[in-house]
Amino acid sequence: MKGFYLWLYSFLHKYDWRANMRKLLYRTIAGILLLLAVLGVFLPLLPTVPFVLLAVFFLVRSSKRDLVRIKRVPYIGKILYPYIKRVAKWNTQQPSSST
Repeated sequence: MKGFYLWLYSFLHKYDWRANMRKLLYRTIAGILLLLAVLGVFLPLLPTVPFVLLAVFFLVRSSKRDLVRIKRVPYIGKILYPYIKRVAKWNTQQPSSST
């Protein structure tokens, strides 16, 4: 039984299940927000742009691969990419320690 626990411990740390769950959560939130944005196109009282911007924010937070996918969107990607890159860079900076 001890061997199973060692295997389980190494498996969980090898695949970093917390990071994968966070990516899944961010992608799910982004998908829901994009769905609301599409509904906002047809419903006059539901805003569209804030939902799209929030969805892009969560996609950027999910992975770098999604950031590249956003860049490849034909019209919007070239406009949004510099801002997204700056925000992503700002979010990844380590806080300075002042003592």
